Amino acid sequence: VPQLNPQSTEPGYVCGRIMAMLEAIQRKAMPKVNTTITDKYLSTAVVSPQAVLTRLRIGARPHLRTIARTSEPAAKAMDNRLRDTFDLLDTIPAHLSTEQQALFVLGYDHQRAHSARAAAEAIKAREASKELAAGQQADALPEAVVEDADASDDTLW
Repeated sequence: VPQLNPQSTEPGYVCGRIMAMLEAIQRKAMPKVNTTITDKYLSTAVVSPQAVLTRLRIGARPHLRTIARTSEPAAKAMDNRLRDTFDLLDTIPAHLSTEQQALFVLGYDHQRAHSARAAAEAIKAREASKELAAGQQADALPEAVVEDADASDDTLW
């Protein structure tokens, strides 16, 4: 199964990853948005990423501030991942060849799939943690009930 290649420095692939990350930032900041940046800019970004990604990166700053109001760690993590991915490029290409356009789409889809898997794993881990905590509370409950029953027996006799 093909998966995300976080070490790839192929400009088309990296630009596609960046587009997916910018979309995720927008979705986190504005969960009920009707039209995403991908809806508006994907077709242009695939051909001419420099103009689109530069503009969207600047536009991501207010979204990251919005996210930080509810979760500073999430905002920092998203900003760091985005910065690290931009660091894979020497420059944002003005235009992509047909082959690079295909790699853009591949990078975009790989990043989205990777992020979706990571989110699903985080949810699963959180639920397992809650179940463990609930199980520990349930295990502790009968002992507390038994102790209370012993205390009331002492008062009755």
